[in-house]
Amino acid sequence: MKKFVDVLLEKLEPTIQKLVDKQKPKFEELFKKQMDKTDEEMARLNLIYKLLFAIESFTLPTDKLVKFNNIGSDKGYLTINIVIERDGQEYNLSTEVIGAGGYNIQDYHYRYLTNTKLPKKGGLEETKKIDKKIKSLTNIQKLENEIESYKFRIEKLEELIPKYEKYSDNQVLDAIKEEKQKEAERTGKPIYEIPSWEEIVKRGADKNYDYSEEEFNKINQKYISDSIDRWRDSNIRMKKVYLKDYQKTLKKLEAKLEVLKGNEFELGGITESVTPDYLRMFLGK
Repeated sequence: MKKFVDVLLEKLEPTIQKLVDKQKPKFEELFKKQMDKTDEEMARLNLIYKLLFAIESFTLPTDKLVKFNNIGSDKGYLTINIVIERDGQEYNLSTEVIGAGGYNIQDYHYRYLTNTKLPKKGGLEETKKIDKKIKSLTNIQKLENEIESYKFRIEKLEELIPKYEKYSDNQVLDAIKEEKQKEAERTGKPIYEIPSWEEIVKRGADKNYDYSEEEFNKINQKYISDSIDRWRDSNIRMKKVYLKDYQKTLKKLEAKLEVLKGNEFELGGITESVTPDYLRMFLGK
């Protein structure tokens, strides 16, 4: 014999789909894309979570669903009216489904206002199952965001490395100069410029170079050459190391995501695989 919640969810399936459809324009506004199949499934999950929380607080698995209907609501989207039989006695229960959150779409969600003479029983077994699934989907969402971050890094490195490999020494020096200018703007400190030999002599610092302009130029040329080598090491060799590491990490994350997305849950006799793209919009937490 099916549990009360399973029977109710089967009856509500068309209604839940209508509520999902009502939210498609808001979804497109928030996420800048159309809802796909997995987005719709996630929307359904969150709607069911709120619905179960509103109804299961007053019902028992052994309750019998005697009557069921849902009608349009002036205050909200619809009203669900059901009659429950428990211990030979019938009870009415109605729940008003309304939109909440005002003008901020990120705060938009559904609320369920329940009216019944049934006492609150406190047990939320099926609701807790859905809540547990939502929490696991939060991990999927974090993983998807991390994957997108790694894909972005890889894309930038694959663009920059070939570009920098073609740089001449003069282009590298221009890049170093640009980096120093940005650092000076950030810190307010002046950019270090190699002084001329005349300035060195004027300061009396020529003794540091054995009073030799040739020695001074030799040391400065080595400084410039070392600066070029450091730049190439940082922007080519190390970026290749990062690229390889990011690609390896991305494969691991994608494999992990595939396993998580492979998990399925059974709800109301219908098996659904879900993704969390809709989480922020419908939880309203």
